[in-house]
Amino acid sequence: MTCPGTPTGWNSARAGGGGPAARCGVVRTPLVRRRTALFLLRLRYLHQTFEVSETSKVSGADGTSKVSLAEETLAWGLRGVHPDVSELEPAEALRLLDGQLDAVSVPPAERTEVLRETVSWWPLLEAPLAKMLAERAARLAEEHGRLADMVGSGAKLMQQETTLYVIEPQSPPDLLGLVVLLPVVPGGVSG
Repeated sequence: MTCPGTPTGWNSARAGGGGPAARCGVVRTPLVRRRTALFLLRLRYLHQTFEVSETSKVSGADGTSKVSLAEETLAWGLRGVHPDVSELEPAEALRLLDGQLDAVSVPPAERTEVLRETVSWWPLLEAPLAKMLAERAARLAEEHGRLADMVGSGAKLMQQETTLYVIEPQSPPDLLGLVVLLPVVPGGVSG
């Protein structure tokens, strides 16, 4: 389903792309006690490697650097209603997005209202998204460097070189989808 109030084919939150999320939905589930928004994001990073020797400085001009683009998808969740929200752990967001929800449908008018409100948060989430991207990029660079050190430690001792890894997040991430989970209304009937 395309998010209500948005142009058909809306698939990117990037500037000039119109806005976020081509696929959206709203359901009620006993798995949440507060509104929970689950954003399916595509994250992009520029991955740069630099060869550094004891006698030279970091240099890209002599062909010792390489640049590539890396992507990943991430389920990112917020509990509450903006601005009173708390971020979910990525594992919890993925569990909710991927799991059996025992979902109850939401009437079309309510679904439209909830999606319009939640989609309107997207520009306001720039700072927490940038922070999350920076933290993930730092962790990825550290993990990548550790792995490369384990695999290539013998060769580096012979060459007296070190490889420096820089991973630069590209903002904003693409919003691929949005699912809003609402708590079940006690004694209520949802249609």
